[in-house]
Amino acid sequence: MELNPRIKLFCIIFLILFILTGIPFRMIIGVFEHPKQTTNTTPEIIVYRNITKIVTVTPTIDGKTYFAGEYQNGTRLLSHPFSWYRTNVNLPNNSLKISANVYDYRIFPNYHYKDLEYTNSPNNIYATQEPSNPNNEFLFVFVSIYADEHITNTPNVWLPTKNSFAVAINGITYSPVIYPEERTISELKEITNQGNNYYIQAYGQYRDYTTENNHNELYNNGTSAYTPRTGAGIVSRSLFYIPKGASNMVDGYILFEIPKDTPVESILVLANFFSFGHSEWKLYQNPDTLGY
Repeated sequence: MELNPRIKLFCIIFLILFILTGIPFRMIIGVFEHPKQTTNTTPEIIVYRNITKIVTVTPTIDGKTYFAGEYQNGTRLLSHPFSWYRTNVNLPNNSLKISANVYDYRIFPNYHYKDLEYTNSPNNIYATQEPSNPNNEFLFVFVSIYADEHITNTPNVWLPTKNSFAVAINGITYSPVIYPEERTISELKEITNQGNNYYIQAYGQYRDYTTENNHNELYNNGTSAYTPRTGAGIVSRSLFYIPKGASNMVDGYILFEIPKDTPVESILVLANFFSFGHSEWKLYQNPDTLGY
């Protein structure tokens, strides 16, 4: 029996629409293609790590010069401390922060002094001290060092002596001058220490009244400045440990001889703090430099 023409037309239209959907083609391709395999992938994890580098004195592209931070060995600006922690091996959870600083300086062609005992400075007159080399001048470097807190049973830390410091100028190193540390120096008599609680005196020393019948005024290398004196008087004694507590700061000047007319920007103060590290201070303050 022959189909109705309308049914034929409907079947032809349906077949055309079915082909246009693309379903027959996808069915054919699926027969020949291998099935895709699904894998579980873990996204990549990027860890950003803060790395602290030792900062050296190096001019950078921005025109600034960057210096070492507080706890880093290296060169820093005047009045920027170098600090370290002394951990007590017997008390591992306790540590003592110690800070050393070169915070100021003075340069003089000569200086004037008198002994603390007026009996050795008749009429209270100051004597003049000239450099040992006529081509030199005097540099007074002001240094402070302290332990910031008191921790029970924490061992004391040895005080670095003035011989732990030096001055470097154009590759030449200069050691501290040997002189009687009991002297009162006229040019410094109105200058206070960093804490502004007493007048500046020789670094690592304290003044004491003695009733000993025989006592010497000592050079800062421990040798006698002159023949023993008789009777009581004021003497300068050495400190051996860093007192605990910022209020007990060791603060004083260290004396050097340097060539006359040395540019301040070429002067570098060097310091060695045993196994705790080392530091250098630039005396020159340049606005195009950055400290920590």
